[in-house]
Amino acid sequence: MGPTVETLNLFLKTQGSATWRIPEADDPQKISDFFTRMVMLCPNLTDLTLGGQGIGVESIAVATQSIKQLRGLQSVYLSNNDDRDVTAILLGMSELPALESLTLDCLVNFPSQWPHSTTPFPKLKKVFVKWPSHSGTETFLRTLVSTESHLTDLALGEELTGYILDLKGMMILVGEHERLESLVMHSRQDKERLNITTLTPILRCRILSTLILDHEGDVELTDDDIETLASNLTQLVHLTLPSCNTEPTSPLTLRAISIVVSLCPDLETLWIEVDAREVIPQEQHAHVAPHKYLRQLNLGVSLGSREVNDMAYFIAGLSDVEDFRIAYDLNGMLKWRWAAVNAALPAMRMKRKADMD
Repeated sequence: MGPTVETLNLFLKTQGSATWRIPEADDPQKISDFFTRMVMLCPNLTDLTLGGQGIGVESIAVATQSIKQLRGLQSVYLSNNDDRDVTAILLGMSELPALESLTLDCLVNFPSQWPHSTTPFPKLKKVFVKWPSHSGTETFLRTLVSTESHLTDLALGEELTGYILDLKGMMILVGEHERLESLVMHSRQDKERLNITTLTPILRCRILSTLILDHEGDVELTDDDIETLASNLTQLVHLTLPSCNTEPTSPLTLRAISIVVSLCPDLETLWIEVDAREVIPQEQHAHVAPHKYLRQLNLGVSLGSREVNDMAYFIAGLSDVEDFRIAYDLNGMLKWRWAAVNAALPAMRMKRKADMD
């Protein structure tokens, strides 16, 4: 039986992309036919989203062999499959010569070893593992960060859903791959603290342009730690750090903001919670040239009752981008204060220019 017209049209309209849902696993022959038809109808498939309730043991061999035939496949999104099924599909894809992007939105029982005939995933550049707490995740990533790896973008976990459980171990592993350009990590380990010692391994990844970290355990970072981070990762474009929760207020100050902005010339977005109650005196920062690319800044919630113009004067000196704004997701008085800072930015930008002249 051939595919429905809708499935065929979807493939034709998207020029090489298709979404396929695996049939229920109660009929092994039907599932085997499903994979066979997929290869016959889409021999030049480049983007595949594959979801369903399970392949079944009887059909795993057919699924694996079918996937191997999609030699032009470049991007795969796997979701809602039994972990045995995903293992089989990964084994099938591990030798694909064109695969560059892999998203795993499912629990994965990663293979303990890969076929020795070739380097697994020879062209893989982008990996997103949404549920990285499985014990096999580290083995899988160790394979990806081998010396032959082309990996540039790595995302582990997702807010409110999947988390890595060994933050320190994962940082050491990631730090072995110095060619990484983007790193997103969500961790949940109450007994493990995130501090500059934890972050030290990834300082070897000098070409990182995106660093987004979320940690539910204790976070201990100081202004000096931020300087160490920024001085090593000078190519950062997007930086998000978790809130320091070991003190009543963040130990980071506005000096940390100035440090990152001055050391990372390509920075566009910065999300970092600081204690903003003490504004740096104008005479200490009035001469600093504004950043050319910074578009969005989030300083967290620690904003005191000082004059709005004082804060706006400092913020205006951080960026020369016309639509630069403070981002906030707050209520009540704090929301009003940050909104007032944003409103005062144009006037304070003009005042800074006049002061510098």
